Amino acid sequence: MAYSKTLSKALSEAVERHRDTGLDLTEELTLTRVAAEDAVTFYDAACLSIEEGMLTGAKADLARQSAGTMMKMALSEVASMAHKAAAVAESRSNMLSGVALSNVLAQVIEAAHRVLGDEGADKAKALAAEIRKIREKNSAAIGTTLTPDADVLAMDDTVPKG
Repeated sequence: MAYSKTLSKALSEAVERHRDTGLDLTEELTLTRVAAEDAVTFYDAACLSIEEGMLTGAKADLARQSAGTMMKMALSEVASMAHKAAAVAESRSNMLSGVALSNVLAQVIEAAHRVLGDEGADKAKALAAEIRKIREKNSAAIGTTLTPDADVLAMDDTVPKG
């Protein structure tokens, strides 16, 4: 967890309560959910105060509107962060790692040797060399289909600052 060293015990426990185990989402989403829980609690307290008659008239209207706006904004942030984190998780699930790609290529080369036999050994070696050349040329792109800088910046923009 990127922020675990800065979290208090109470906030760490809150993060654990809200951690989504169904989909490996980001810690930022979890923290956004924790903040949204506080906003929902604040709205609930405002409504309860109005129901019990502790707030009436213009003060009741202002409390409900302010708390409602805060809750709506917090829940909107959760939805936005969840959408971005899910998109990142989805794009990562479709990647083929460099190790997996190397294993596939090794199997293709082995199959070429078997199919071509002794008389096609030179062609199989040439195929292997060409695949290695192409792979080395594109090695920076192997295992990634994201533009991580853009995704990270988009997610960073949703984290409250201050």
